[in-house]
Amino acid sequence: SIEVKPVAHICGDSKRTSAEQCDDGNLLDSDGCSATCVVESGWQCVGEAQSISTCTEIVMATIAFNESDLGIHLEGTVVNISLVRHGNQTPEVSVRLQTVDAGATSSQYYNGDTALSGDYSPVDEVVTFASGDVYQTVSVRLLEDGLYFEPDEMLYLSISEVSSPGLKGEPALATVTIQD
Repeated sequence: SIEVKPVAHICGDSKRTSAEQCDDGNLLDSDGCSATCVVESGWQCVGEAQSISTCTEIVMATIAFNESDLGIHLEGTVVNISLVRHGNQTPEVSVRLQTVDAGATSSQYYNGDTALSGDYSPVDEVVTFASGDVYQTVSVRLLEDGLYFEPDEMLYLSISEVSSPGLKGEPALATVTIQD
């Protein structure tokens, strides 16, 4: 004859059952699997049925400039700005990257009466990281403005408008120095 035994759902016994989201072998909170065998917010737990669960804290993504000081560049060149994603690589995320006048200007008008152009072509774009993307590059064109013997001029690059609540943009500013 076949004997049917009820399944024992015992939280903390290292054997995850259908009544438990996780079972990490203890009855402690704040380790990913709660004292009631529920996955805690900000954590993920994996493990087969009837085995111990392994829980890891979900690290939120951070988008940052690969370097915050992008150095000195000559007029008439292109500066490649590298953004890097740290932390969670899974979700698609995006940030807005903008150039900001800081001595250098994107406007011919504000560059002076004899200027042929502004100091650089402005950038204002959304940079998207697909799932698994770690690096993205954006280019800024530095213009030959026809003004000679100017002192070095700076422009800022700014990260803003992050696409998800858990995403951070740090450091939010980077600098480029333009040299005649």
